[in-house]
Amino acid sequence: MRKDSPLKYILPILFILIALSYFLFFMPSNIDCGILIEKKELKNSYKLKILCGKNTKWVTVKKEDFIESEAYKIKLKGLRTVYIKPLKSIKGKVFAKDINTINIDDKIYNLNNTFYYLTQGKTYKLVTPNYVIVGLNYKFILDDNNIKAILITYPKIEKIRVGLSNQDFSSYDHNIITITSKKGFNIFSKDFQIQTKGKDVVTFSLLNDKIKVELNKNIFITDKRIFIYPKESPILITSLRRNNGYIPEYFGSIEIFLNNKKLRIINEIDIEDYLKYVVPSEMPGYGGVEGYKVQSVAARTYAISEILNGRFSKYGFNIDDTTKSQVYNERPTNDLCKKAIEETKGEVLTYEGKIIDAKYYSTSCGLGAAYDEFYKEPLKQNPKPYLDFKNYTNENIARIDSKEKASKFFKDWTLSAVDSNSPYFRWKFTLPFSEMNKTINENIYKRYLKNPNDFKEKWFLNFYKKANIPKEGIGDIKDIYISKISRSGIPQEMIIITNVKKIKILGPSNIKYILTPKEINIETISGLKFKTENIPSPFFIIDKIYNKNKIKEITIFGGGYGHGVGMSQYGAMNLAIKGKNYREILSFFYKDIKIQNYNEILY
Repeated sequence: MRKDSPLKYILPILFILIALSYFLFFMPSNIDCGILIEKKELKNSYKLKILCGKNTKWVTVKKEDFIESEAYKIKLKGLRTVYIKPLKSIKGKVFAKDINTINIDDKIYNLNNTFYYLTQGKTYKLVTPNYVIVGLNYKFILDDNNIKAILITYPKIEKIRVGLSNQDFSSYDHNIITITSKKGFNIFSKDFQIQTKGKDVVTFSLLNDKIKVELNKNIFITDKRIFIYPKESPILITSLRRNNGYIPEYFGSIEIFLNNKKLRIINEIDIEDYLKYVVPSEMPGYGGVEGYKVQSVAARTYAISEILNGRFSKYGFNIDDTTKSQVYNERPTNDLCKKAIEETKGEVLTYEGKIIDAKYYSTSCGLGAAYDEFYKEPLKQNPKPYLDFKNYTNENIARIDSKEKASKFFKDWTLSAVDSNSPYFRWKFTLPFSEMNKTINENIYKRYLKNPNDFKEKWFLNFYKKANIPKEGIGDIKDIYISKISRSGIPQEMIIITNVKKIKILGPSNIKYILTPKEINIETISGLKFKTENIPSPFFIIDKIYNKNKIKEITIFGGGYGHGVGMSQYGAMNLAIKGKNYREILSFFYKDIKIQNYNEILY
């Protein structure tokens, strides 16, 4: 019998030995940021247990190469440590952040392959960047100007940072700011400190890309962030005087800083104090203390939700003072409002143990929309089931998702609902067809640039392809109609027919924008007539008047004021007047929610 050659066994064994030797002694690997979890002392070295992302690894370091630190950058060849660099750690306050950068105490650092760890004692849990909240303090691990890791403890949320808009709420940028206070205030920057007396007026303006501060003919110049703290009375920003004559007053601190050669203002304030100037600005007082309690819980929920989701983080604040968030400091506070806030202190709305997105608006059309009827989401099913369809009328209405049902509903000005006493419950406006044609051609290209995938044009039979909307518009319009309506009456698709194209526009926001002329003369159910630049709500139908087979004019019949998702403020006040308490009212508008203290939810 022929014997096998020894090479048949030796070569594979040799290959394995070479591969194992390479792995043990030569294969390079890097740890850009390793958190030290555990250290063991040996005779001539230390064994370090290092955390990098989700993985841990033991490395050995000679004692002469070891420097005590919280984290390291390490290079290995096989199991040998050939390079170890201690990483610097700092503590600081986050002033702003976006995907690529973070502002820590007014110094900008890069975020690149950064780990975010939720820490409790010696435990580390990898979390998402949303855990880093603007306005709070954290520990940061640095490699030069790069943040390699952020160590996060459970956030103690007590304050909120509010971005203050200019006088007409049109921009966050300010050219000049004037501030006073009955008892004076203190001003701090890295370049100077100023103490003012009662009724002193301080002016902040721009001078050669710096901030000029003027007080009693004294001038101070800085390009650093300025902090203003009131002594005993609130700060009045007189340059923000409202149209009703009210000069907004601010507790907490004020920050003024430069942004692209303009001034920006942030008010950092205790959340409960913040609500004292949101609740009366958002809701009239005729609902009494229960009405104010409803608004207090909804507004607190919304504020905490905004802090956690970080929508305004790149601007350096948690929330703004406009209808993009919640109107803040448009009206003074009052004792009844303060009582409502105090008696609901810390309370928020939750669904399945999480703080909800507590959307609210002025007036319904008689129906409340589910979240996904108005807000565009990639999911097919409503991702926020507590924001669901609701019938607020005395009629048995399950849906109005056809042209006939929607037309009958919006043209009925006798309908009774929980908020039908609002002047905005029903409204209409009429446009000559020529003006509508002009309006659509002026608006459609701007909207197309923002959402190009929402514009389609007919290709073949009933198939549509992506549209190409020219800058000058789409030309002469021959017909227009709503082709798809949601359950609560919101247009989902609109067809525009020109002499050469058939265009389909998707989404209520796009449809509403395209149909909005520069000025609208609205007629309401109450007899009130007013001019506005916005269609009051997305709940409407298009009614056409013809002359010799040509459209002469259109009338848009609609209802409600605001997006229509969540709580109707007029409805809440009316229920309060009828004797419902705030818990009953909130449960009426938000489906399957609980009312809990937010500290119990977060911690």
